[in-house]
Amino acid sequence: MGQLSHYFYELIHQNRLVHGYVFTGDDYESKEHVSTELIKALGCLNKDEVGQPCGVCEHCQKAQNHQLADVVSIQPDGQSIRVNQIRELKEWLSTSPIESNFKLAIIESAETMNPSSANALLTFLEEPVEGVYLVLYTQDKSNLLPTIQSRVQSVHFPRANVSERVAYYIETGVSEAHARIFAKMSSETAQRLVSDYEEADVTNWFKSLNYFYSTLAHRNLHAVILVQTQLKNSLSVQQALDGMDYLLILNHSMLRILSNTEIENLTQAYFINEVIKTKQPSLAHILELNDLILETKQRLQANVAPQLATERLAILASQ
Repeated sequence: MGQLSHYFYELIHQNRLVHGYVFTGDDYESKEHVSTELIKALGCLNKDEVGQPCGVCEHCQKAQNHQLADVVSIQPDGQSIRVNQIRELKEWLSTSPIESNFKLAIIESAETMNPSSANALLTFLEEPVEGVYLVLYTQDKSNLLPTIQSRVQSVHFPRANVSERVAYYIETGVSEAHARIFAKMSSETAQRLVSDYEEADVTNWFKSLNYFYSTLAHRNLHAVILVQTQLKNSLSVQQALDGMDYLLILNHSMLRILSNTEIENLTQAYFINEVIKTKQPSLAHILELNDLILETKQRLQANVAPQLATERLAILASQ
C-alpha cells in the first residue's frame, strides 16, 4: 500500500494526475486506503517535499474519516449501479467544490453498471473537467466497457496474504476469531462486515449459519424451519449473499477434512469436526451442496427473494 500511495503523492506533486483511474484486483482494503491517501494529498496544505500529506491537518482528518463534502462514493443500488445514480453523480460533479479545490467520486463495484449507466459515465470521461477525478473499483478491468477502459488508467491491487489481512482486521477492532474468518472472505464482503462490526451480532450470525449448515450437511429438512426463524432477520439481499459466502467457506473446510487434504488452518475446524462426529456426511453430498450454495448465490444475484432462494437451498439439500 505504501508504494502505491507514494506513487500518487508523486503524481500530484508533479501535476501529472489524470482524471480517471480504475483500481483492479481483490484487495479492497488497499484500494480504500490508497484512495484516502490520494484524497489527503489532493487537498493537504502541509505536504512535505515529496508530496506526502501531513495526516494531521483538518483536511487530512476529514479525508481519513470520510467527512469531506467534495468526495462521494457510489455503490450499487441493489444488484447494479443504475443510470439515475450516474446522472445524479454527473450533476454533482458539475458543481463547484465546497471546501476544497477538487471534487472526487469513487464508484465501487463498477462492473455492475448496466449499459445505460456505463454510457452515461462515458460522456463525462470523454470531456474531463479540471479538478474533477473519478476512481472506479472492480476486480478485473475487462469487466468494464472497452470505451471506458480506454479512458482510465489502471492500477492493480493484488490480494494481501491471509496473515496480513487478519492483522489489518484486528487493528480495526475485530476479534481475532472473526478476523480469521473475514480473511477468507472476499475483500468487499469483509470490508462491509468490518465497517458495521459489532462482535456480539457477528457471533450470533455465525452461530445461526453454523446451525443451518449442519442441517444442510445432514440432509435435515429442519433447515427450512431455520430459514423462517433463526435466519429470517438476516435475509436482506446483501446479508443473504454474505451468508452464502460464509457457507461456502464452511463447506470448503468440510471438503478438505473429508478428503484428507490440507487440513491445517481450516475455518471453523472444531465446528466442522463436531458436525462429522454427529453424523458424517458423504463426500458426494458435500460436493453437491457446494453446487447448491453457488446456485443460490446466482439466484440471489438475479433478484430472487432471499427467503425463497434460501428455502429452496434447504429443500434441495435435504433430498
